[in-house]
Amino acid sequence: PIRAWCRRNNLLSGGHFGGEDEPFGNADYGYGHIMRALRGLDLPGVDVIWRQLFPAQPGGTAYYNEPGQKLARARGKLSRPFTKYASSVAHQGGRQHVVSETFAVYGYGLAPLQMKWVVDHQYQQGATMLVLSNISQKVEDDDILGGCRPHFGPADPLWPYFGIMHRYAARLGYLMTRGRAAAATACYYDVRGIWAGGAHRRRAITQHFAMARRLQERQCDFDFIDDDTLAAAVCRGGALTVGRMRYDTLVVPATEWMAPAARETLARFEAAGGRVLRGVAGAAQAAPTVEISPRNREIRCTRRVWSGHALYFLTNESMRPVRATILLPERTPPVRCDPHDGLCHAVRHATRPGGVAVTWSFEPAGSLVLLCGARADVEEPEFRPGAARLELDAGWTIEPLRRHNVGERGYEIIECKARPRKTTLGDWRRPLGAAFSGAARYAVTFEAPHGSAAILDLGEVRYACTVTLNGKEIGRRFWGPCRFDLSGRLRRGVNRLEVEVSNTLANAIALPLARRRRRAGNRPISPYDKMQETFERESRCGGLYGPVRLVLGEKERGQGSGFRGTLNV
Repeated sequence: PIRAWCRRNNLLSGGHFGGEDEPFGNADYGYGHIMRALRGLDLPGVDVIWRQLFPAQPGGTAYYNEPGQKLARARGKLSRPFTKYASSVAHQGGRQHVVSETFAVYGYGLAPLQMKWVVDHQYQQGATMLVLSNISQKVEDDDILGGCRPHFGPADPLWPYFGIMHRYAARLGYLMTRGRAAAATACYYDVRGIWAGGAHRRRAITQHFAMARRLQERQCDFDFIDDDTLAAAVCRGGALTVGRMRYDTLVVPATEWMAPAARETLARFEAAGGRVLRGVAGAAQAAPTVEISPRNREIRCTRRVWSGHALYFLTNESMRPVRATILLPERTPPVRCDPHDGLCHAVRHATRPGGVAVTWSFEPAGSLVLLCGARADVEEPEFRPGAARLELDAGWTIEPLRRHNVGERGYEIIECKARPRKTTLGDWRRPLGAAFSGAARYAVTFEAPHGSAAILDLGEVRYACTVTLNGKEIGRRFWGPCRFDLSGRLRRGVNRLEVEVSNTLANAIALPLARRRRRAGNRPISPYDKMQETFERESRCGGLYGPVRLVLGEKERGQGSGFRGTLNV
């Protein structure tokens, strides 16, 4: 009924259903059957709240949601493939967009690289459009202090850098709407087993997560399929056609509850030569979308195709660097689409038996978009590091520029008038105080032996930065790696380097005084306030950590085909 009303009024219906992230919600919540409910929307979507999706630090913990809405921690990162519920419905129904409401209750301690991880994870699973929660239109009011956090806007010290993330997400979302999804594997969603309750429910949910995790770890792109779509599917030539999707492999858990009509289609598919893999062990045998060498369980991959083109989006879901060779089952060489600058760059590749290979070094939470069948817009010169390196580890000063506080009736942004003082690299709470949230400028003077090609590596920055060399802005970063090309801008002799750094609001909002002000009088307090406080206490820091290095070298013409070509996707 809602969708019909929207269409009569030239609108698209869209949204999400409460608790769709957990399979037990099909029995416990009002929507009853998540994929049926999502098929009732023009823009099927999900809700990403209180860090249901969140990266695990190396050797650390990740968050997930347990039955009963209890927030828990787990060693490592658990597979929560709920974005694929919405994207599977969109792929099969020929719908272009999948929407996600993202970042509510993540708290003000949400770091930019964690933000990128959450965006990449969802886009790899089929999302195309984000509704950021919450973008605030104000910084002062009684209700803003006690509400759902974070507030993306001027109150956030990182807000001046959000355009970087907005452009990245918009361009990546655009790429993920080109052509059609090309997953060849479908995974059966045993919703009837969940309805059955008891041991059947526990087994169905356990298998659901385990099969999804095995497929993702094998870089096997897939969609979910339920009883309704399986029963209506067409078997032809050893393939299963569901709407606009065509699958040659079906992964099926052990279940007693598959609907009779769906079971009949499954039998016809298998008799016609379709590949049926059973259980978690079967999922581990699924054909990967790309071959990764050496094998790596943290790389994820999705593929889209259109006339003469194939697009691959790969993500590194670990917070560790990964170097891997990716074998694409394509005949044409790829270019690298960069959502940061909107250009297609030439990339080194090699022809191998079975396709085209690209070797890539993924940064922690890094990602890569490869497009076959297109020409590059630009071919970057390759930087060859020389023996000369400058370690800029001493002589730094720090100057606070803006302080963000929690006031009586809202957030306050105060311009600082302090003089620069000597400092060492590291957590700036030592020179600026434990409560400092805002922006500060680091500066150092150094001598360079020559003004040739050079790369500046800032090491670790918490969290966003702007680099200025000799009074001219070089660039900005919202997340790492914080490396900058100084070629042609470095002077022989004395140079002055300035790095403006912004952290999160966690330092200021985690203070006892800020907590009292949020809860003063009759101000409404979010039911998620304590959860947000937990997150914010874990992210209190800021500053330029380094090590800061200047690597001198030379540039050579890079390799790649289609130099200065054009791409119209």
